[in-house]
Amino acid sequence: MKNKGFMGMIGLLLAAVIVGFLAYLSFTQYFGKPSAHMDEPTQQMATDAGIDTSSQQAVLESTKAKIKNIEAMELKQEDQLMNTLKQY
Repeated sequence: MKNKGFMGMIGLLLAAVIVGFLAYLSFTQYFGKPSAHMDEPTQQMATDAGIDTSSQQAVLESTKAKIKNIEAMELKQEDQLMNTLKQY
């Protein structure tokens, strides 16, 4: 009876170690590695556009920031156009 409980505990421990290892691999692949998923021309274009290509998370965050900047510029141009039209 004691061996059965001991083997069950070893099985649970082994399962926890395997799940932890898989989670570690998943998180390091997504957050930690350089952007090996991009081919050279795409990475060069992104770098030229001011997008950080050091990791996938950095690409995502810098792309979001770039889009917000573009939206702000468009709103500013729209306001200028509306003000110009109001003058006429």
